[in-house]
This record gives sequence, structure tokens and C-alpha cells, in this order.
Amino acid sequence: MKRRKMSHTIENGVVLAETQDGVTMPIDYSFEAVNNYIHGIEVQYEDLEALCLGMAVYIDQLRARLKC
Repeated sequence: MKRRKMSHTIENGVVLAETQDGVTMPIDYSFEAVNNYIHGIEVQYEDLEALCLGMAVYIDQLRARLKC
């Protein structure tokens, strides 16, 4: 079993982002977390694409739960 590499971005004692296998995402999809993430200094266009895809998957999961 391959072990995942994980780290966190912490600012002022608050976890802002999580990195898994080289992919960094906000810790949650609250407005504040996403806003802080997208205004980060090192955020590139590809990071924003990955964020959008991750949020779309999360929204699909929420919709599926509501249908049950």
C-alpha cells in the first residue's frame, strides 16, 4: 500500500490548506477558506482549475445526498 504524503499550510495558528501528493486545496469549501486560498501568493492557474474540479465533485456529492 502506497503511503500518501500530506502536509498543511498554517497561518496564525489556523490551517488554511492541505497538500496531498503535491496537490494543494483549501481545508474546506467555506467562502473564507476558498477566498484565502485563491489570493495566496503562490497560487497558479492550474491550482484554480483543480480547485474548481474539486468543488464540482463536492457539490455533486451534496446533491446526491439530498436526493436520498
